[in-house]
Amino acid sequence: MEKRHGIVIVPITKFPGDRKGPAYEQDWYEAVKHAKTLLNWFHNEDKSAFILVLSDVMVDGYPHEADTYHDALREIGVEEKDIEVVKEGQETVGQIEWLKQNYDESDIWLLSVRIHAPRVRYICKKFGLKANHKTIHEGKKRTKEAITDFILNFAFPVIHFLGLTKWFQKKVVGRRKSGKH
Repeated sequence: MEKRHGIVIVPITKFPGDRKGPAYEQDWYEAVKHAKTLLNWFHNEDKSAFILVLSDVMVDGYPHEADTYHDALREIGVEEKDIEVVKEGQETVGQIEWLKQNYDESDIWLLSVRIHAPRVRYICKKFGLKANHKTIHEGKKRTKEAITDFILNFAFPVIHFLGLTKWFQKKVVGRRKSGKH
């Protein structure tokens, strides 16, 4: 993959499947809409920017998470040339590590849903990724994911402090590669 230049807008992905109600009512979809708004703002300021969809989550019975985000962006009018899809990162730490490795010197804007935002900020700080953060407050949360995120906002710093981050990633990635979320 050739690195693109410009401002990198990244909606930190949340599993869009297994939810109640239409997509446009969900928190993940609100992040997609905010990404488009931010992209348009940068373009109106004559700044080069694009939306990076970064996820390699594939759950049995659902489309690939990155494809769902891509399709939602196209559905709301984002042009193909303004979208980059990278199927890497099974979980938040892996996504932040990938960004650090590939776009460390770029102007990065991370969009994360409210319940996930504290952990995203923590991981960026601990892994040394300089990024602007925008928290998405609108939209319905997936109950199971909201509970997990709430717990991990407190548990992940302990996991990291104990040096168990790689162990944690291995557990999550193993579960996701088996087709479960």
